[in-house]
Formats: sequence, structure tokens, C-alpha cells
Amino acid sequence: GIVFNDDNNAYKNLRKMLIDDNFLYAVISLPSGVFKPYSGQKTSILLIDKQMTKQLQEILFINVENDGFDLGAQRRPINENDLPQALEIIREFQRTGKIPAKIKNARLVAKTEIAKDESYSLLSKRYEIEKKVKNIKFKEVSLSDVAEIASGNSAPQDLKLFENGKYPFIRTADVGAVHHSTNLTQICDYLNNNGIKGLKLFRKGTILFPKSGASTFLNHRVIMGVDGYVSSHLATISANENKILPLFLYYILIKIDAKKLTAEQSYPSLKISDLKKVKIPLPPLSIQKEIVAEIENKQAAIDNAKKLILSIERERESILDAYLKG
Repeated sequence: GIVFNDDNNAYKNLRKMLIDDNFLYAVISLPSGVFKPYSGQKTSILLIDKQMTKQLQEILFINVENDGFDLGAQRRPINENDLPQALEIIREFQRTGKIPAKIKNARLVAKTEIAKDESYSLLSKRYEIEKKVKNIKFKEVSLSDVAEIASGNSAPQDLKLFENGKYPFIRTADVGAVHHSTNLTQICDYLNNNGIKGLKLFRKGTILFPKSGASTFLNHRVIMGVDGYVSSHLATISANENKILPLFLYYILIKIDAKKLTAEQSYPSLKISDLKKVKIPLPPLSIQKEIVAEIENKQAAIDNAKKLILSIERERESILDAYLKG
């Protein structure tokens, strides 16, 4: 939370103080799961030395990807270990205010650059992305250039085909129930062996995009969390992972307003041919990964904030009960 949480003013003020008052000189980002089995929370180490920091104009960021152990619950030893190199980089920075050339997992970011961002984020990838994309216009491609777009299946009408069903049949209602999801698994209807005859199976990871009916203009978007069969009211979009990351494509598609894809507004409907022509930006895969990582960090902060709000609401509701029962 301290490193990137933008929703908490106390965290933002703390980051601002660490930068503006010359406390912080380095941020070491550790891999998620480094403290398993006790915690899977993403953790960073903040290095503070007010005397030294006064002499510096930049903050050192180091990304530790491996610490000598795998990231499973058992934390078994592995050969990869970035910690010795990280220690060398820190010592060099302490001595000279510089870092060795051609180091991939460390970078210096000017304090003035961090201060430009009102949130004073200490997430190094934010500044790396900004540096890479500044003054760069990514090429635009048609959706059909990077993904396979198709329609789902006509829904079986015989209720017997759903009796004792075990194969998911995803309808627009399932998609609308969550609005946006990167892992749709809550599905109401399941087909049996007879029900799936002649139907096309869509794989986990397929993006669903409503294309007909009332939900079309509501801009629901989900990624299938299981293999399953899909209603014909949904377009199916399968990313070519050699060109585009499914999560990056999903976040791009969330930004697309279906109303702008058709001139016919009276009956919500999209043609597959029109979807194929939709233009989207296509950064290199490395940039896509960084953009997705930052979005997901923000989403994690939102999810944590929601959990905290829910916990506080429960505590609030229990206050009256405690007094009345007491």
C-alpha cells in the first residue's frame, strides 16, 4: 500500500514526505510470494538515509525477480538469485550516487520526475513505461490481425439437454452479472453430453464481447475462466499470444464503446465483420506486460480497499448490537 496505493491520502502524504524531505534513497521490489507461506503480499524494501539523500537528485529502484527460492508455498531452493547483485548495486550507489552500466533490473529516477506525479508513486514500472512510451505512437492494427473473432453457438431449446449437465454454457446473463471479469467461472447453465453435440467448444482465456440484445451497449467484457460453450449473442475473441497478451487485449476492449461501432442504435446489434475492423494500438509485448502489471497493481489496491470498507461496515453494524446485547 505504501508504495503505490493512490486511494489512501496518508500513504500519499508519507511518500511525498519521504521524497521531498530527503529521507528515501532506494526502493527494492521483492517478488510476490517471497514471504510465503506466511503472506503472499507483494513487498518492497525502502532504504532511508537523510544525510546521504540530501546529496542525491535521483532515487534508486531495483527489481528483484528471484531470491534463491521458488515462489511456491514450500519455497524450495533454486539457482537464480538476484540478491547478491542487488547488494552490489546498492553499495555502488551509496559510494558514488551511480549504478553500473547495462544493468537490466535497476534504474535511477529523478526526484523531480516522481514529484510530477501527484501520487508520488514508488512503483518503478510506472516511470519505466512513461520513459519508453514518451513521444512514441504505437501502430494501430485491426482486431482481426491479432485475434480470432467468432460467434458463439445457438442456445439449445430442449430443457432435457441441460439435465444433469456438466459442460458450462455461458449466456449474456452470466457476463452481465459480473460486468467486467478476468476470470469468469460463475455460470448458471450446464449442458449434458447430448446438449453439446454439434456445438463449438471455446477455451479458457477467450474474451467474450456481447454483440446482440440489450446487453450489447452495456459494454460487458469478460475472460472465460473455464473451457465452455458460448451463446450466439456473444462474440468470442481469442488473442494470438505471439502478437498480443490476452489481458492487454481485454483491457483495450473494455475501453471500446459498442455504441460507436454501429450506426443502428434502435436495436443493439454488432456484426462480426465490424468487430474484425476495430482498430487497436499494438505496443511491443514487453510494453504490454508492463502496462498490464501496472493496471493489475492498481486493481489489487482497489480490491484491498473494498475489503477494508466491507470490514469497517461490518464493525459499524456490530456496534449497536454490542451495546444492546451488553
